[in-house]
Amino acid sequence: MRSLAVVDGDPIFKKIVEIMLNKLHFSGKINFYDDALAFLNASTVCDGQQLWLPDIILLDLHLPELDL
Repeated sequence: MRSLAVVDGDPIFKKIVEIMLNKLHFSGKINFYDDALAFLNASTVCDGQQLWLPDIILLDLHLPELDL
């Protein structure tokens, strides 16, 4: 398993977000905020209508979809 720091704007960032949304079965509005510390162990705050994501994701997950 690799740890991966992904910054908003990197091509892989959008792909990671898409994979996470698929895993959450989420459909709704995505909000970005700057506090990466609030984004712990790649969990999300999701109330069914809005998903809050930071500009930096510290990713420590195995996502075979990324082929990393």
